[in-house]
Amino acid sequence: DIEVLLDFNFEDKNFAYDLETAFNENEILCHRAPSGKNSLRNIDILHDQMNKVNKLVFVYGHSSKDWVKERVSAAIQKIAFDDSFTMEDIFIVVANPQNKPDDLGFNKHLTADINFFENSYNDKLSLELVDNILNNLTGNS
Repeated sequence: DIEVLLDFNFEDKNFAYDLETAFNENEILCHRAPSGKNSLRNIDILHDQMNKVNKLVFVYGHSSKDWVKERVSAAIQKIAFDDSFTMEDIFIVVANPQNKPDDLGFNKHLTADINFFENSYNDKLSLELVDNILNNLTGNS
């Protein structure tokens, strides 16, 4: 079974909810990451929730690149320094055509592989993007 942790900021909730619906319709169990103003407490909760899933999906749409970098970096630290933790994949869905994966500054020499999906049409979830993400989540790419 595939379980994902979907992490998004409030500004991207509509896009994330559509993505969550697509996951559920395709029998992928989706958990939502914590949100709110207390980011340190949320990082602890994020780490706890990461133990329940085997894939992470972050939405980089209208939220700031700093917010996305903080969340992804927290996940990478957990993966790098917790030997009991196994994570198969990290996905970043670039949900705003004005954003680019390079904006985030993650390099290829990380402990965890990061897979980017760009929504080059608009800030709505396209069927092509859903198919691409689902194929990668299920290993059918």
